Amino acid sequence: MYDAVEAINGRFRPYHVHIQGATGSPAAAVAKATHDVLVNRFPLLTMSLDKTYHDYLAAHGLSESDPGVAVGQQAAAGIIALRANDGSFPPNPPPFTGGTDPGVWRPTPSYLPGPPPSNSPALAPWMATVTPFTLTSPSQFRAVPPPSLKSKRYAIAYNEVKALGAASNSTRTQRRPTSVCSGPPTTRCSGTVS
Repeated sequence: MYDAVEAINGRFRPYHVHIQGATGSPAAAVAKATHDVLVNRFPLLTMSLDKTYHDYLAAHGLSESDPGVAVGQQAAAGIIALRANDGSFPPNPPPFTGGTDPGVWRPTPSYLPGPPPSNSPALAPWMATVTPFTLTSPSQFRAVPPPSLKSKRYAIAYNEVKALGAASNSTRTQRRPTSVCSGPPTTRCSGTVS
């Protein structure tokens, strides 16, 4: 979508697709680029996406003959080709249910109504290996891992939290506020007390 608008407006550098002499409505270009990318990624939704696209054009006084539509189509085709083998949306990915070791992700109960159900596997673990759009690698800005559970550093931090967070005989001073939460798990915390 960005390259579709950029081709028409020409204010900045395109991300990937250079479209010389682009004209037409930026709104038509965005609508067509969005439609084509979504149809490519979610082909089972083609009928619904087609209807939404045509309804959008009609509601905004645009038509398929607007030159922006061709710009959007070209921008979408370029991005689809660029991202064709980026690792996203693999067919039949195995479910990722984590593990039970300390520090390893695992499914958790949900206290909120609606999807996903409690204890569901991770939704899209393949995202970790998708080719990034602008980063040099998926781990470029990844935080350093926590210390080993058997390290002295971890033991010091653990004991500090345990001492400060104790319900009674805490080492917490009056200068260290504690959060106050009351009510069911869906209640947000508000305010602090010393």
